[in-house]
Amino acid sequence: AGGMRGIHSETLGLHLCHAQPWPPDSNPAGRLLRWHDPVTDAFLETLIEQSRRADAAERGRDAAEQQRDEQASRADAAERQRDAAERRAAEDAAARRVLEEQVAALEARLGKESGG
Repeated sequence: AGGMRGIHSETLGLHLCHAQPWPPDSNPAGRLLRWHDPVTDAFLETLIEQSRRADAAERGRDAAEQQRDEQASRADAAERQRDAAERRAAEDAAARRVLEEQVAALEARLGKESGG
């Protein structure tokens, strides 16, 4: 089928044939016997192809995990910055209250000294 020569397995329903059209090129190292599914008109994946696909999927999962980790790290850093800003705001408010109390005490003292 499709210019390929090989043998057909009735049990498997597949053809074992050269991956390249027959006759194969003059480079024997480039010829592979592959299983071909005549129903889908596609070659079945070799172990090398399955391994490469699995490796690519793993690299994709690793990249996604690294991206999630980086996002979590950025979120943690942003939360730490918010916490620090809230602490600074609380410290500033407390310092302002102390200064306002000191000003009020000085104004009262000045009022007593000038009125007295």
